[in-house]
Amino acid sequence: MYQYFWMFLFIFGVSSFVGASPGDQNIKGVACFVSDDLGRVLITRDILTNKIAIPGGYIDEDDPKEAAKRETFEETGMEVEVLGELERRGSAVVFACRAISPIPTLNATSFSRVFSWTAPHFGREVRGVYMISPHLIGLSETRFPEQAKLFSNWLKEVKPSQAQVFENFEEKASFFLVFQAEINRGFQETIKALPESLSFIFDFLLKYVSVFGSGALIFVLLPFAMASGGLKRASAFLFSVILMTLLVSFLKLSTGEPRPFYIYPELALGDASGFSFPSGHTATAMLLWGWVYFWLKQAGKSFLLGWGLIVTLVALSRVYLGVHYLGDVLVGALVGGAVFVVSCIIDKKIGGLSPRLWAGMGLAAVPLAVTQVYPVFAFCSLFSLFFALFLWVFQSKIAQGHLKWNKGIFVVTFLVTFGVMGFVYCLTQMMTSSLSILLSYSLCTFFLPFGLCLISGHFKKEA
Repeated sequence: MYQYFWMFLFIFGVSSFVGASPGDQNIKGVACFVSDDLGRVLITRDILTNKIAIPGGYIDEDDPKEAAKRETFEETGMEVEVLGELERRGSAVVFACRAISPIPTLNATSFSRVFSWTAPHFGREVRGVYMISPHLIGLSETRFPEQAKLFSNWLKEVKPSQAQVFENFEEKASFFLVFQAEINRGFQETIKALPESLSFIFDFLLKYVSVFGSGALIFVLLPFAMASGGLKRASAFLFSVILMTLLVSFLKLSTGEPRPFYIYPELALGDASGFSFPSGHTATAMLLWGWVYFWLKQAGKSFLLGWGLIVTLVALSRVYLGVHYLGDVLVGALVGGAVFVVSCIIDKKIGGLSPRLWAGMGLAAVPLAVTQVYPVFAFCSLFSLFFALFLWVFQSKIAQGHLKWNKGIFVVTFLVTFGVMGFVYCLTQMMTSSLSILLSYSLCTFFLPFGLCLISGHFKKEA
């Protein structure tokens, strides 16, 4: 189990092993190697790195075997028994394990999704769970390549688990979700039934228009906010993004709703991970393009039709791709719209440059960061608290905003934003430790608000 709140960094490693053997006292990490009778290996895809590995994590119990069973259950939802030790390298040990109950998979091919959305850490720590033949596993995709090289040999040593093959997971989903999934199916079939040329156009459009609801747009629009309205506009923009992220993440983890293609694999025309309700892409599109509409309106231009069209296309795209139900996108639009309206009201009455406002946001997110195994809450809390700190420190030096476009601010903000994100991304690609990766991502929550405040102060002096 990964401990995502940053305070864990100060207490990691402080544990007692009363009654444990001397060898067990040196074990810091455990993993379970589980195979099935079709020659496949149980694999999880990690949220932080988007890479694959066998189930496992840091040990925080006296007995490494019990820790291995717990980690496997938390990540995959499966109860396993430990058959013996496969390998010990440094402070990590890999156990040979077997599932107590048959492993529910979608097919008998070399690559199959496993029923796992009820696992405690699914959507929090794990993107997906699969049964994969070792020959299909690329070493560049794995968190621990040296370990992956041994999978074929371990298959010969470990007693396989029984696999239970399903055509779909309809029986494991609620009637309401099955009903909504039929709407997805009907929409896809309607597009396919169009004349070939029209079908191709709509298929292409609906597959790629989702990019207009991507979270990457936040970093694209941030330089525009700084260049057209200074830190005041950028602060209000970022405040709404943090608020929406907290709300959408909390709802997803609270409802635990499986995506349509988790139930019916044939609906998968696109890829996504985690839970379905509400649609984060639709909420993001509603919020971000709402700000674009608002900024253009202040400049005397109209964008209301464009705002509505983009949100509608993104919502339809998510349904067509089989990654969201109709209800998900409707609620996502409501969440994004509500956050936009509330953020505009707060900005008008309090102002986005209020250190107290940002401190309040950061402190409100602390309980979620501490209690939830999901790094986004910790990142939102850290970013808000750091922003509050820098707004207070640089209060007298920060420009309160301007209406004229400033090309210099745009260029500098663009370089700082993508420079920080790019550096941290490259740094994480060289790491395998989850805690090191978390610490690296946390650098963004410090340097980004710090950089924005410095930019605002520098251009105020020049003005």
